[in-house]
Amino acid sequence: MLTTSKPLDSQLTPENWEAPLLTWELIRNRIETDSVHLLRRSLNAERKYRDWIVKIKEEYGSTDVYVQQVALGWQDSEGRTVKGPDYKFVPNDFPYNMEEGLSHWVFWYRKDYSLEDIKRILQHELPGKEFQFFINPKARQSVKTVSHAHVMFREKTAEE
Repeated sequence: MLTTSKPLDSQLTPENWEAPLLTWELIRNRIETDSVHLLRRSLNAERKYRDWIVKIKEEYGSTDVYVQQVALGWQDSEGRTVKGPDYKFVPNDFPYNMEEGLSHWVFWYRKDYSLEDIKRILQHELPGKEFQFFINPKARQSVKTVSHAHVMFREKTAEE
């Protein structure tokens, strides 16, 4: 949890931030071995992400409020639930450091979906695509009050 209101650029350096270029196979391995903490953004993207979090917390009080009220529109300014779709599937503004041809989106949801439900919805949302997804453990979530899954996808290859 970030507690400072100063940008964190000075704390991130090439010497203390390792973010290898993620291949499809490496992402699959990290998900299958429960090692998603090793999926990272590039150093530049991580700096931008951390600065964005500081700005959002200063302006909205928390990332949760911003996501619920602004990004998703699921709450009004008083925190009351707004009717609308049960999920939103959007590009990740701060994607992981992935090789060309891979996309990183976020599946936000407010209904109690099982992993099978999420998989079925993603199959509908991503026709002709191969995808992998995971849900971060609570301790790693920057937005704790809105359920969400990280989804990586690509065009299906000829052998699939």
